[in-house]
Amino acid sequence: MFKGLLYCAECNARLNVTYSNYALKKYGEYRYTTICYSYSRLYSDICTRHSNSIPELEEVLIKHIKEVCTRYINETLQDELISMAKKQRMLELKQQNNQKKLETISQKITDIGLYIKNLYIDKVKGVVSENDYISLVSDFTKDRDNLIKEKEQLITIINNQNSQKDESAKIEKLAKEFLSLEKPTKQLLNELIEKITISENKEINIYFKFNELNEMRKLKEPSVA
Repeated sequence: MFKGLLYCAECNARLNVTYSNYALKKYGEYRYTTICYSYSRLYSDICTRHSNSIPELEEVLIKHIKEVCTRYINETLQDELISMAKKQRMLELKQQNNQKKLETISQKITDIGLYIKNLYIDKVKGVVSENDYISLVSDFTKDRDNLIKEKEQLITIINNQNSQKDESAKIEKLAKEFLSLEKPTKQLLNELIEKITISENKEINIYFKFNELNEMRKLKEPSVA
């Protein structure tokens, strides 16, 4: 289930899955375990075997990931919920403020376009001299160019804020989906997890693809018995 996500904590090589013919003869079935790629490839002092029973490892990992997901969405964790709510409210207020700024800037750009058009009409009518027309249009054009740059920067900020909201919603969706399954799918694990490292003494570190979940995982890290 976790194939492709497991790495050696010592040499950073992949932990592959292997089986023993001895186990088949003794127990009548294959016993699957992890093995460090560096060790299996070179059989040298570069690294060690890193052998872990696959069924036991899967059980430990699923249990710990469920703990992290539960902690993320558990409504009894009031402090975390209040903190998240405050951050969300601040983000919403910033979005509203930036949206108003964007509307104001867009209106100013439109107004400048009208000013330039009216100036041209006044020049044609002889109300404004040629020199004054050129000078005023130059000033208005500079102002409009600056406003257009400011508008582009603001749009980028708003899009980033929307991405933050979308990511929070995605984390919650994935966490709830993981908790609803007795055995999570490979696709779901790949969406949640960047990599998992395991040391020779069986200490485990799970690295999620979301910073929020990595903060939540700062409980006691799991280990394989």
